Amino acid sequence: MRAVLSTKPFLLYRFTLMVDSLSLPFSFSLARTIIRTTFLHTSMNNGQTSIKRVFPVIALSVFAAMLGMGIISPLMPVYARDLGATGIWIGALMAGYAASKAVFMPFIARLSDKHGRKVVLGSGLLFYAFMSLFYMVVQEAWQLMLVRVVHGAAGGLVIPVAKAYVGEMSPKGEEGTWQGYYNAAFFGGIGGGPLIGGLLYQYFSKMPPLFGTFDTGFVAAFGAMSFLNLIGAITVFIFLPESLMHGRGRPRPSFRSMWQSGMMRGILSLNAIEHLGRTAFFSFIPIYGGLTLGLSTGETGTLLTTQVALSALLQAPFGTLTDRFRSKVSRRTLVIGGGCVIVAFMASAPFARNFWQLMVIAVIAGLTSSVMTPASSALSVGEGRRHGMASVMALTSVAISIGQAGGPFLGGIVQQIAGATEPVFYFAAFMVALGIGLFGVFTRKYQPDGARQMEHQPPGAPPTT
Repeated sequence: MRAVLSTKPFLLYRFTLMVDSLSLPFSFSLARTIIRTTFLHTSMNNGQTSIKRVFPVIALSVFAAMLGMGIISPLMPVYARDLGATGIWIGALMAGYAASKAVFMPFIARLSDKHGRKVVLGSGLLFYAFMSLFYMVVQEAWQLMLVRVVHGAAGGLVIPVAKAYVGEMSPKGEEGTWQGYYNAAFFGGIGGGPLIGGLLYQYFSKMPPLFGTFDTGFVAAFGAMSFLNLIGAITVFIFLPESLMHGRGRPRPSFRSMWQSGMMRGILSLNAIEHLGRTAFFSFIPIYGGLTLGLSTGETGTLLTTQVALSALLQAPFGTLTDRFRSKVSRRTLVIGGGCVIVAFMASAPFARNFWQLMVIAVIAGLTSSVMTPASSALSVGEGRRHGMASVMALTSVAISIGQAGGPFLGGIVQQIAGATEPVFYFAAFMVALGIGLFGVFTRKYQPDGARQMEHQPPGAPPTT
């Protein structure tokens, strides 16, 4: 590792720090809320006691893992540049992690469905911690690329398995609630990590190089990532019991049977295409706000942070509401309705002429995400009970990764062809509408749980609870 980093700050680095400085308070208050509400939320019956007891362990491990990954996110482009990486190498480094994770997730998930969650999740966090140390000793850009790829494989051991554990332990009828709590821990860690990483680097980089060779700023950041994941691994191995479906009763995963399910096709289409549109939209909001409307970086950062913070903070309460009123408004309806609302506001973005008009769109995007994500996650839990929980969660995560990777790329192509930013917003709105439309078509035969129960009851029988 080179001991000296160029002192010239990169615009992206400074902008990221500014954005995350606004979201850090949300992250810590969110983590505290998760732990507190988990212990107070449910009544003391058998099904609910299990999730009540184990969820703080999952929340802590996921929050720690995402906080650790977030710590290095603003530093990675700077670190790669210091190792001599060019623009294309930097792009490959950022994509390599996501691509590796997407490749490994389905296979790791099938292993987890057969042999249990605890060992796979704990091993993934331990592997995360171990691989974090290798960032400190790389000397060339290709070595950094190799570490990123292997680190992505470790990510495939953590994210879908943790989400599957929560889905498996969730009492029937409370899937949206607990998936909302999980998403809150996930986004809370992502929101707080970059600021901590930036502060660690700024403070420790002023110190002399470690052993005369290693940049102490990077050592501090990578060491913190390793330490946080180690805490998560220890917590899982000591305090987390195996999930309820460990052993022979676990459904055998089958990707073919999953694709034959209309609900599964709908969920995958929604996650890939809708996220593609959303990512393209918010990737170009700073460009439109800064270049077209003349907004400051502080204002554009506030727009992005507002959307992320609202989505993170409202996941849990909206997840509870989707469960409570699911007999009146189905989860499928919430997904389609929320999608239609955000499509309309996305398409109106080119007509915004000031900060506050864009702020309305950011607020609506955060609110609709808070409604749609727990509802779609709860539907994924239902499919997981049929096909294998971790396998389903892995495929949905892969679909999201594909959408998030393709959105900025395709948006850039649209902007280059059109020679303007406004058409990107129309493209994003169209893609979200397409994802919602495919979801609606594939799930048109869906019936809520209550309707299925009534359908199978003999005439005159009392309703089931």
